[in-house]
Amino acid sequence: MKNLKMYCVTNKVVNFLDKTNYDIGWVGLDAPPANYITCNHQDNIFFKEKFYSELTFHYWYWKNKLILNDPNWIGFCQKRRFWIKKESLNKNVDNSNYLDHF
Repeated sequence: MKNLKMYCVTNKVVNFLDKTNYDIGWVGLDAPPANYITCNHQDNIFFKEKFYSELTFHYWYWKNKLILNDPNWIGFCQKRRFWIKKESLNKNVDNSNYLDHF
């Protein structure tokens, strides 16, 4: 699916995600790596992060990045939910085979 952009949202550095085609969204109070997308600027609810965690990134994306008439798809996953199957860690995950990891 070439018109899909996936975001993995995390509050911890996840080194193996750097080798994927996912954009990485950062939540949490720690300092993020330079290549992670932060959600504590522009229109945001980051002050509620301790209660809503990944949802603060979703809100930020909706308010600041979402283009409603864009024909492309976006998807979100949480590092602790999407990567729960250990066998997925040994596979090369990209936009063409992500459904194999559910």
